[in-house]
Amino acid sequence: MKGLEDLMASRRIPVTLEAPLIRESSSLNIFTELFREHGLGRWIIGINTLNNPMGNISADPIVVGHLIQSMLNIESIPHIVVSVENRYTLPRWLIGACILGINNLLILGGDVGIEGSISYSDALAVIRGFEEGSIVVDGQLYKTSPKKFYLGGVLIQNRSDEYKRVLYKLGQGICFFQTQVTFEPDRLLTVLRELDREYRGDKPIPILVSVVPYLNRRIMEVLGGGAIDSSLEKFGGMTDEEYVSHLTGVINSLLDYCEKLDSVKLGVHIIPIQWRSESASNTTLLLSNITG
Repeated sequence: MKGLEDLMASRRIPVTLEAPLIRESSSLNIFTELFREHGLGRWIIGINTLNNPMGNISADPIVVGHLIQSMLNIESIPHIVVSVENRYTLPRWLIGACILGINNLLILGGDVGIEGSISYSDALAVIRGFEEGSIVVDGQLYKTSPKKFYLGGVLIQNRSDEYKRVLYKLGQGICFFQTQVTFEPDRLLTVLRELDREYRGDKPIPILVSVVPYLNRRIMEVLGGGAIDSSLEKFGGMTDEEYVSHLTGVINSLLDYCEKLDSVKLGVHIIPIQWRSESASNTTLLLSNITG
């Protein structure tokens, strides 16, 4: 198994996928069956496993990630939400990742916090310690086998200073990014232009554009935090084919722009939200459209 950074470099259009919220084995079985039925392994190089999304309790993403790697032979990308980890739980979590063969992690700040939670920068420092084979807790040094994790971060294109945050995270060891859900290209194009102007690295920044392949009223309510955002209302009247055609245009416009850049390697991240046959079918159609 490889790090996602290397896998992204090896594909013309790298694609990752977010697994559904897993609370029972039947949910995992439904996911893997639909994945195989629709032949998504043709495109997918990594599968995200969720951790406490929007405050919802789910199975340990390390365990789910290990099962997905075993069942589908595809790299998993468990989420670490630092606001629900502390200086004791994070090292234990990382030890489990080492034992179960996890190579990639997506680091999130988190909206739901606990008392005594670890900061984003301190969490990255703990992870870097694993690369050197050392864990320090309350001044006590523990030795372990060195482990290289490939770390991902979130790119939130709606923030005016996002390119600065991306550059900071790169300096802290983040090596790939997944954007917030994208329905139109404009705000992300702005961030990409700013990164192209300011980035001075020697290899392109791997960035995955996040899209939702299937929309219904419930999914739009989830995206809007309980109410449907006015910016999504136009999609409610579209057929599945029209909506996928719209997403195809958005992604292709971003890919066309990035082909001119040396600073960014662009891919796609699929977030179904509801894992059902319509989501899998639309994903297959979308990926067929953009990869030819």
